[in-house]
Amino acid sequence: MADTAEKISAYCRSVGIADIVSGSRAIVVGFSGGADSTLLLSLIGELFPNLYVAAAHLDHGLRGKEAERDRDFCRAFCEERKIRFFEERADISAFAEENDESIEEAGRELRYKFFDKCRSQLAKELSCSEGEVLAATAHNADDNLETVIFNLTRGSGLRGLRGIVPARDNKYISPLLCLTSKELRCACRERGIEYVEDSSNNEDEYTRNRIRHAVIPVLEEINPGVQKTVLVSCRSLYEDEKYLDEAADKALSGCKGPFPADALRALPPAVASRVVRKLCSSVSDEAPSAVHVEAILSAVSEGKRGRIHLPGGVTAYYGGELEFVAEEDKGELPPFSFDSTFGDRELPECGCSIGFFPDEASADSFFASEKPNIYKELIYKVCINDKIKNNLFVRNRKDADVYFFRSHHRKLKKLMCDAGIPQRCRSRIPVVCDAEGIVWVPGFPVRDGLSAKDEKEVSTVITYCILRKGDGNE
Repeated sequence: MADTAEKISAYCRSVGIADIVSGSRAIVVGFSGGADSTLLLSLIGELFPNLYVAAAHLDHGLRGKEAERDRDFCRAFCEERKIRFFEERADISAFAEENDESIEEAGRELRYKFFDKCRSQLAKELSCSEGEVLAATAHNADDNLETVIFNLTRGSGLRGLRGIVPARDNKYISPLLCLTSKELRCACRERGIEYVEDSSNNEDEYTRNRIRHAVIPVLEEINPGVQKTVLVSCRSLYEDEKYLDEAADKALSGCKGPFPADALRALPPAVASRVVRKLCSSVSDEAPSAVHVEAILSAVSEGKRGRIHLPGGVTAYYGGELEFVAEEDKGELPPFSFDSTFGDRELPECGCSIGFFPDEASADSFFASEKPNIYKELIYKVCINDKIKNNLFVRNRKDADVYFFRSHHRKLKKLMCDAGIPQRCRSRIPVVCDAEGIVWVPGFPVRDGLSAKDEKEVSTVITYCILRKGDGNE
C-alpha cells in the first residue's frame, strides 16, 4: 500500500498542482493545529522540497481559551521546526454582522484575505514576486463532499457541484483532497504527529457540521467510499466546467466592445450563459443572478431591443449587440412607501415594477398585451386571499423587518443575505405589507395563512417584474 506522501504526490501530479508548484518559490500553509493541517505542514517539505515553507494561523475570535491553546500549539510546532510563523486574530462575528454574512462565509473571506497578506509579506522577505508564493489549504475528501451537498441543497450550477477545486487562480492549492479525514488521522498516528481537537466541530450550530454529523453517515451506509466516489465525479465536472469556460473565452477572443447578438444566438446555451457572465464581470464584481442571465438570453434570442438593470449598478443593453455598462452607484434608496391600487406601478429607481390585480385573469390579460411586454420581464406572481389586515401597501426594507412563513419568524435582513442579494440592492426590493406586517417579498414565500389555495380564494394577485426599458423602439 502506497505511503501517504506518495498518494498525495501522485494526486498533485494528476490534477496539475505539481506544475503550479514547479514555478513557485515559497508556500504558506493554512495551519489551524488540527489533524489535517498539521499533517500537511509536516509533509510539505517532503512533498515539495524546493519550496520555502511558512505557516499561517488565524484565530477567528470565536472559541476563547481553546483558541489560545491552538495558537500556542501552532507557534511551538513551528518554532521547533524553524518554520516561519504568521499569526493574526480576527473578530469574525463582528465582520459577519457588518457585512450581512453568515459566520461560515465571513470566516472563509477573512482566511483568504489573511493568506494573501501572508503571501505578500513572504514575497517581500524573500525578494520575489507575490505570484511565486502559493497558499495551501488542508481540505480533504470529506470537506469536498460537504461542499457539494451544501451547494446542491442551496441550488447550484456546474460550478458549485464541482466541489473544492484542487488549484485556484494559480495561487491556492489543496493537496489533501484525495484523502478522507479518517485516512489523514490514521497517517498522523502512524507518523507520531500530535495535533489539537476543535470542540466546535462537535456542535451542530453550523450548516456544515449538521451535514457532517447527520447526512454523511447515512451516505456512508449506502456507499462506504462515498467521499472518493464524489471526488471522481467532481473531477469530471471540473473538467467539463473548464472546457465550457474555455469555450466562452474563445467566443470572446478579439471582442473589445459590445458582443454581437447574432454571435451569442449561435452559441450553445451552456457557452452563451458563460459569455454573458464574463461580459458582466468585466465591468462589475457583482455576478448576475441566474434569473437575469436567463432574461438576457431570452431577450437576445427573440431579437428584442432594450435593457435590463442588474445588481451592482450595472445595466445590460441588448439589440444588435449585447453590452454591459456600469452605472453610477446611487447607494441605498431613501425610504419610500405607497398604498396599493389595482394596476401596475413602475419603480425606475428600483429597476422593477409592482402590480396589483383583482384576479389572475386580469393580471394575465395585462401582461399578454403588447406594450407592457416590451417594457417588462415578469419574474414573480403570487395569489393572496382576503385575510389581509386592512389595506396593502408597499415600502422598502427596514433593518428590523421580521417575516413569518413556514411557521417561523425570520429576519428579512438574514434572508436577503442568505439569498446572496448585495447589500446596496436590498433597499430596491419592494416589501408588500398590511397592518400586521410583511405580506410578501419577491423571491420568498407569502406570509403564512395568506396564500390563496384555489381560484375562489383569490383576493389579490401581486406581480413583480424586472424593467426592460427600450432604447427608442417603444
